[in-house]
Amino acid sequence: ALLLWLIVIVLIVLDSIVTAFRLKKRLAEKFPNEPKKGAVAYALMRTLQMRRLRLPKPQVKRGERP
Repeated sequence: ALLLWLIVIVLIVLDSIVTAFRLKKRLAEKFPNEPKKGAVAYALMRTLQMRRLRLPKPQVKRGERP
């Protein structure tokens, strides 16, 4: 079970790295004359936040037990 969790963590890290490279390339194409220092990290955090917002919400009301 530990090996499976390690594989999942490695895949998440690799996905984040690939997403960062794609974002950097898209930013370079869209804004060629702008400085990009810190923009990739910000865009990556926003991307991960948007993914979390798309998760389904639990259908339990506040104070109730599932």
